[in-house]
Formats: sequence, C-alpha cells, structure tokens
Amino acid sequence: MSSVIKLGCIIYVLMTDNEPCTRTLYFYLLLYATCEIYEILFSLIILFHRWCYARIPQSMLQTGQISYECLRVILTIAMTVDVLKDYNCNLHSMMGILSICLCIFVYVKYLFIILYFILFYLCWNRRNRVVNLQNNSRNQSDFVGSSLNEHLAPLPEGERCPICMEVEGGESVVLPCGHGFHLDCIKDWLTINRICPMCRAPYEDE
Repeated sequence: MSSVIKLGCIIYVLMTDNEPCTRTLYFYLLLYATCEIYEILFSLIILFHRWCYARIPQSMLQTGQISYECLRVILTIAMTVDVLKDYNCNLHSMMGILSICLCIFVYVKYLFIILYFILFYLCWNRRNRVVNLQNNSRNQSDFVGSSLNEHLAPLPEGERCPICMEVEGGESVVLPCGHGFHLDCIKDWLTINRICPMCRAPYEDE
C-alpha cells in the first residue's frame, strides 16, 4: 500500500513540477518510481505464489526482495547527497520536498528494522542463556544426586536436618566432613554451592 502511495506522489510531482533544482534529482525520482513499480509487481508475484500455489523457487523470491531493497537504499543515499548539494532550492520545490520525504521514510524504516533485529537478538540470546542455565542446573543436580547416593546414612535419632530443621524428611546422607542432612535438602544446596553448609568444607565428588 505504501508503495502505491509513493508511486502516485512521484508520478504527480514529475508531471507537475517542470522546474527541478537539478536534472539529476529528476532522474533519481524516475529510478525510484521504477523501484516502487518493481516492488508492487514483486508483491503481486508473492500473492500469486501464496494463493495459487505456484511453484516459484524460494531463492528467486528472496533474491528479488533483496535486489529492490538494495536498489532503494542506493537511490536514497544518492538522493540525499543530491538534495544536500542545493538544500535551499530543494526546500522550495515540490520535487525537492518529495525527495526529502522519501529519504526520511527510508531511513526511519531501516532504523526500525535494525532496532527490531537488535531486540530480537537480545531476546534470543537471553532465552538461550536461560535454557543453558536450566540444563546445566538439571545436569548438576542429577550428577550431585548420584554422587550423594554413596553417602546415604541415617541421621542420629532425634537430630534435625540443619537446612530444613525437620526431623522427618525421607532419606538422609552424611557428608565426608561428618555433618548429616536430608538427601533432598543437601542435593539442592550442593547443586549451587559445593561446600558443606555447616563447616564450609569443600564437597568433592568421588
């Protein structure tokens, strides 16, 4: 839709403004109109591809889209340079004002695209880090749990687990340092800190 509006504006200005500040700017606008026609035709091809199930190679569609985007960027940079050469004249001509608006539109569009990809990368990177941390924590927990099975031993009668302060808590273990805990309690602790919570002695997997 935006391509149709821009194409209409360019055609109207080219037909009504007979005194451009530079002939080069007139030529650039002709190329820009050609680029918009190319995009409109390419959009129709994509619609035909989707709704009519035409067998158009995906690589051809991607190449076409990249080509007119690159052409638009090159034209925008060239028009910007040409407008800045005679800025005062272009501010008082329809062709110059249209060129400035087209350049601003393209720059803002690609600025938002760049910001979108930056945000997408940050979110994707954060998600991967969270998944990796969860996987590492799960692996560490399984590894610690298997090593603690070698230290299963009942707590002395009436002794509380120093972590949950409960007497009953299922299976219990006694670490090499001599302190006893419920298996689930010390397993969660050692997954994060490989030291005894009582004496700070390091816990080494055997």
